[in-house]
Amino acid sequence: MKVFETEDRVNFVGDNNVFVGYANHSLCCENFGWFFTYTMPCFHKPVDARKADTIPASILEDYQFTLDAPIEIEESNDCGGALVFTLESSSKPTRNRTPLYLVLYNYHNGYYSHGWEHRVHAVPGKDVIKSGSL
Repeated sequence: MKVFETEDRVNFVGDNNVFVGYANHSLCCENFGWFFTYTMPCFHKPVDARKADTIPASILEDYQFTLDAPIEIEESNDCGGALVFTLESSSKPTRNRTPLYLVLYNYHNGYYSHGWEHRVHAVPGKDVIKSGSL
């Protein structure tokens, strides 16, 4: 998996034809971003980017997105939430695989959002596309 980041967007592209894109521009009063972690975030708390794990690019190259749909984490006290995408190591035996999670998040006061897109090219010519905003 590779990460491509510009001023306005970050794209995550896996060798297994799975793509995740996220609008990466700040509008004003929001707490947003993305990070990788080996620990699944809690479903009832806002995600904490300070808990992000440092993942070297050489490790990321070994991980690929699973075909699972993203997991949604909603925040009840504020507007916004998070999406969690699961990645697995392609070189390790199944029983020894430690999942890696890509977390996209945005917490705001109701006026700001960041668009996201998830494409799975499972069948040639029939992309599975999910999109929305946080």
